[in-house]
Amino acid sequence: VAEARQHAADAAAAVVDAEKAVGDARRGVEEATRAVTKAEEDAADAAEAVVTATEDLATAEREATGDSDAMRNALADVVKAEEDLAAAQEDSLTAQQTLDEARANYGQTLAGLARDAGGAADDVLTAEIRLRQAQEALANLGKDGKPVTADDRLAAEIAIRDAQRAVEEAKIRAAEAQAEYDRNQQAGVEGSDAVVDAHGRVEDAADNEA
Repeated sequence: VAEARQHAADAAAAVVDAEKAVGDARRGVEEATRAVTKAEEDAADAAEAVVTATEDLATAEREATGDSDAMRNALADVVKAEEDLAAAQEDSLTAQQTLDEARANYGQTLAGLARDAGGAADDVLTAEIRLRQAQEALANLGKDGKPVTADDRLAAEIAIRDAQRAVEEAKIRAAEAQAEYDRNQQAGVEGSDAVVDAHGRVEDAADNEA
């Protein structure tokens, strides 16, 4: 009986040991499962890192050869700046040529202004002659013995008023033409209208070129 009891106790102890072993085995499985999951996650991260690194490498290689949006934009800006500079230089050259021509043509310009002033003065004289003729025509109405109607007299009076307006307008134009000639003649070459205007274009072109 004692021996049977001992066997029973040994068997119970063996069961306890077996159950502990099973528990340890289960924990081992869980730890192994977690390790597998972590390894899979690490592998996925590593794979993604490889893809990212590959893309970064490709981008760096393109940029190293100038094949990038930033490089293309920069090159386009350089081309545009060079075109703008060339246009500004051309404008500057044209403006300088215009200034040189204005200086060289000052004498001709002044002579032209003198002719304009003389022509405008002659226009005043011509208008005054026509006014006197209109006044004489009104004064001579009926002196030839022909009947004079109210319309005849009205037409003669209107002709006088028209002639008077023409005289006033001619005097204004003559005064303006003479003033322009006097201003350019007194100002000399550098102060003449054409040269001053050309100077302004040269300065504007220089500003654009800077």
